[in-house]
Formats: sequence, structure tokens, C-alpha cells
Amino acid sequence: MAEPARARIALVGAGWWSQGWHLPHLSRNPDCDLVAIVDPSELLRSTLNPDMLQLPELGKHYGVPTFRSHTDLFKSDLKLDGVVIGASHAAHHSIGMAALSSGLNVFMEKPMTTDSKEAKELLDAVTRTGKLFMVNNTANWRPQTQKAHEWVATGRIGVVQHVSCYMGNSLLWLFEDPANAGWCFPTGTMVGNGFAWGQLSHTLAWVLKVSGLIPSSVICDMNYSEKTGADMYDAAIVRCTTGAIICIQGVATLAGEKPKGDGDERPSGKQAEHRIYGSEGYLSYNGVDTKQDSGGLILRRHDGQSEDLPGFDWEDGEQDGIGPLSLQAFIAGCRGKTDIWNGTDARIGYLVVCILEGMYRSARNDGRREALTCSGPAECMRTQSCKKRPRSA
Repeated sequence: MAEPARARIALVGAGWWSQGWHLPHLSRNPDCDLVAIVDPSELLRSTLNPDMLQLPELGKHYGVPTFRSHTDLFKSDLKLDGVVIGASHAAHHSIGMAALSSGLNVFMEKPMTTDSKEAKELLDAVTRTGKLFMVNNTANWRPQTQKAHEWVATGRIGVVQHVSCYMGNSLLWLFEDPANAGWCFPTGTMVGNGFAWGQLSHTLAWVLKVSGLIPSSVICDMNYSEKTGADMYDAAIVRCTTGAIICIQGVATLAGEKPKGDGDERPSGKQAEHRIYGSEGYLSYNGVDTKQDSGGLILRRHDGQSEDLPGFDWEDGEQDGIGPLSLQAFIAGCRGKTDIWNGTDARIGYLVVCILEGMYRSARNDGRREALTCSGPAECMRTQSCKKRPRSA
């Protein structure tokens, strides 16, 4: 049987992450062809990368045509299988909708959007078109994530009752510098901006993928940077349609590792902790990002059975090679393969946006409980109660 043709991929949004990760990864992958680069900016610049190439330079470097708008790309004669969207959060919706309308598969940076209505429109478009859609929460493609999902789906911990998740990062340098406007200040229809949109989108995507829970309401409070107004500390309680509770903590001011001393003076370090408790036991997945020996995935049951999967692999930020498992899975899907793991599909992406948007609204309204648009009556009907939950089932 002949091998599928190489995937033809265009990149939309040539910012610092795309230049440091997506473009090199796509250019090295033997299963795809980078066929175009799109960015509307007259001047590409970033406080996170002082050596940004401009669009004409990128086109010359990678040997591909460039476009100033995704509309021009989709109207061109170029044959495409999919697009990687690395544009600003506020642009995700319009680019994603146009790509899906053009019959293309979509690989989108996180978060999916920063507006739940826009996220729902994207979800509906994916459902309508049947195209492959992935949000790049790289931790969701790790083998440990797939095993944790399997444990919950097959009832190894029973019925999920409670979830505790925490993420801490060394990001004072990012969220206290007004020059990092895209990370600190709201744009478009965003309610707020800071650590929740920038980082908690990772841990929430993991929790929702593994647990299978659907959020219905959220209570949240935040503390903010005095310099930028970005949220630096987040605490939230999410009630789910089954009655289960998700407790969320986020800290942007972790005292990180000593700078590497290679010209990058920013401290590094990211802690992630996840515990999912069920009627028959619990699982946990905790550790320090980039330190595989710092933790692992464990299962403990009331009947004494246990299972361990050593090693903590969280986000995949490796710049070398052909990219994270998420991007590799997307390229495989664009080549026609169907037996691929989709760690964060449009549904999970939408639920994450609903929670984060609700957190910002709740915090702005003195911790008022915010009902979430992603839990309609049809979803509540599948549960025993949306308010109370038995100890076991």
C-alpha cells in the first residue's frame, strides 16, 4: 500500500513562538511540506525574541510564498491540507472559521479563543464540516495523559467526584512587564488577561480530557499585578454537571531555577499537580516540567490495587526535532490517517474557554458564581443531579 502524500501545511501568524518552534518543526518534518506563511504585521517584533525575521525574510529563508492575510491565502491557487494558527488570541476565531469554511484541517495554539461565543462557533463549524481540529496543549498528547484517560474511562477510579489541580510558574518577568502587552492586557472581547489565559489553559485542558467532566458554574477570585493588572494568583471552584467539583489554583510568581547564563536571564520552572478522586480510588500526576524524574502517574484503589507509570512529561517545548506529538498527530491526520489521538479537540477547547472566561467574570464580580454557557439542559439531563452527588455509584 502506497504511503499517503505529504501534508501541505500553511502557517498563519509568524510571531515569536511560530518563528522559534512551528516553522522549524514544520520545515524538518519529512511527512509535510510547509507551503506558505501568513502574517499581517508590517513589523514583526517581540520582547521574547530580539532576532525576529520579517515576513519577506521568512519567505526567503523557508522558500515559500508569503501572504499578508489569511483571506488572500485561502483565495490563492495553493493546494492545502491544513493550517497551523499561531496568531494572536483575538484572531483565532476569524482565521479558524475561514480555514474550516475552506475545507481545511486546523491546528490552533492555545487557548482556542478568549471568547466562549467564538469558541462555540468554532465547535459548531468543526461538527458541521467534520474537519480535524486540534488545540496545541502539548501535555495532552503525552503517554501518561492517554493512560490516565484510559483509567478514568474504564472505571478504574469509579465515578469522578472531585478534582484538584495546580500550576505554578516563574513568570514575574512576563506578567509584570507592560511591554508584554499580549500577555498582560485584554484585547478584543477578552474580560481580562494574565496567568489564567496564558497558563491555566494547559492544566484545565488536561483535567477535562482525562476526567470527562462538563463544567456548569464557577466561583473565582484573583490577585493582580500592580504594574500591569494581569492576574498573578488564581483560585477557583468549578461545579460540574454531575455534581463533581474541580478546585483550581494558579501561581505566576514561583521562585524558579537559576537562569542558564547563556544570555537568557529569566528564571525557569513550572510545577503541575493533578489529582482526580473517584468512588473507587484516585489518580495523580504531579511533577516539575522538563524534569522527568520529578514525578509520574499513579493509581490507587480502595481494594488495594495500584499502578504506577514513572516519569513526568508535561508541556513539550523542545525546539529541536520535528515538533511535539500534537503537531505530529495533526500532520498524520492531514495525510489521511484516522487512528490518531486528539488530546485537545474542539469540544475540550471550548470547555476550557468557558471555564476561563467564567473565572475572569466571577473575579471581576467579587467572586459571584457564574453559570457557564457550555452546560445546557440536554447535558444536565444525563446526570443524577446538578447540585448533589452521592458518595459512590
